[in-house]
Amino acid sequence: IGDEITKALPYVFGIAGIILLINIVSAGFKMMTSVGDPKAMQAGQAKITASITGIIILFASFWVVQLIMKFLGFNTILFT
Repeated sequence: IGDEITKALPYVFGIAGIILLINIVSAGFKMMTSVGDPKAMQAGQAKITASITGIIILFASFWVVQLIMKFLGFNTILFT
């Protein structure tokens, strides 16, 4: 089961990155079309803040997995 997880992780990280990018773009669109509505602008800003936090967590988790796999002596996901 470990091999299957190792094979799936790059795809999971990639899909998560694409979802976060789409989320940031949709939040920016929401902010641009808010037409001065402070609630819509605030909602767009909150969505962008959450997306940026998600990207930071995604990158941190990716590198933690890389370090753990390197520490345990497995091939890293990044280069396979």
